[in-house]
Amino acid sequence: MERATDEINGLFGDGYAKKHPELVAAFMNTAASDETAMSLRGIAEAQEAFQVTIFKEPE
Repeated sequence: MERATDEINGLFGDGYAKKHPELVAAFMNTAASDETAMSLRGIAEAQEAFQVTIFKEPE
């Protein structure tokens, strides 16, 4: 949350984040969604590598 406040204040001026908590909430929601997406991407990549290993033709 500190990063959200710092980023928002950096863009709009000191104190802006405190006056606009809905913007901090939106920032945090977006950060959480991004974290979820990155986790799902990692799982998908691991699953793909696992499938390649399982279904690889014997040499």
